[in-house]
Amino acid sequence: MARLLKPKEIECRVQQINEKGLSLLLYVTSRTGQNLLDEMYGPTGWQREHQLIDGSLYCTISVWDEDKKTWVKKQDVGKESYAEKEKGRASDSFKRACVNWGIGRELYSAPFIWISEKQANIKQKGDRYVTYDEFFVKSITYNDLGEIDSLEIINQNLEVVYRKWPTKTIDKIKVGLIEKELERTGIDKQVILDMCSVSDISRITEEDFPSVYNKLKASKSKNEVK
Repeated sequence: MARLLKPKEIECRVQQINEKGLSLLLYVTSRTGQNLLDEMYGPTGWQREHQLIDGSLYCTISVWDEDKKTWVKKQDVGKESYAEKEKGRASDSFKRACVNWGIGRELYSAPFIWISEKQANIKQKGDRYVTYDEFFVKSITYNDLGEIDSLEIINQNLEVVYRKWPTKTIDKIKVGLIEKELERTGIDKQVILDMCSVSDISRITEEDFPSVYNKLKASKSKNEVK
């Protein structure tokens, strides 16, 4: 599995923009993907190939498995680029194939990144809005599930324009309180996990705990929590 990305390996791109602000998308470049594959498997331990299937351009990344003495392949398809059609599809398919090897997968857990018009230079150009500001990831941390926990983004003037603080999860005592209520009511644990969008009770945040616990306390049976 690929290691988690460092700040300098993550790029920022404007995804949407209007007069009130803009949203950013985090992504990795093809060069970063190549560097990480070299780091993980060595320059001669992996290879790539592209093929056109039913009009779509696919990239296959093969990694040499020394134990099995065979190439292990993972493949994905690319989307067209507005700038350079074939080059864009080739780059996109390669980056998507890299995700199959774990490279940049953590970026799918990125929060919605909104920069207000007060923190960005936004201009109207005809019937659309544009900005010539540049944005960079200054710092990033991950939780034990490999999800983004904190994030700080700066502009070309080194000014912080976005900050997400680490999420504080509940302690063992509160985990025990929830488990006790689940046992009392007979409510399926998955109901609570889905309610908080987490994979385990220990991942429930301090912010969500009061609401979850109070609903459980007020419930007499498994049919009362929605």
